[in-house]
Amino acid sequence: MGKTRGPATTKTASAEISSVKPICQNESQITETLKKLLLDKLQSRQYPKTICPSEIPRALSQSEFASMGVSEWRDLMPLVRTILFDMRSEGEVEILQKGQVIPPETTLEDIKGPIRARVVPSDGD
Repeated sequence: MGKTRGPATTKTASAEISSVKPICQNESQITETLKKLLLDKLQSRQYPKTICPSEIPRALSQSEFASMGVSEWRDLMPLVRTILFDMRSEGEVEILQKGQVIPPETTLEDIKGPIRARVVPSDGD
């Protein structure tokens, strides 16, 4: 039996940033920093290799956490996931769960559990 859900809503990275209270950086700087780190990590893996979104905040130092106004990597995970879904809507990445690409109509709020991400395959892949 399926669950009934309300209307689909999507958060953007700027909406999600409210949970991350910056000290030294503004909201857009934090989002841009995390997106750049995501792109760098994604581009370091050839298709069809994937990344775990937690690889990004786990690689940050304690001083970087402090500059972003968080105390640990887990505090950044909602924002990282939101950025990935924004990137997916721009056609930059595919998001997978249980080894399968999630359908385009699936929103971040629909996802429960771990996800992985990879670059969208180029025409030659």
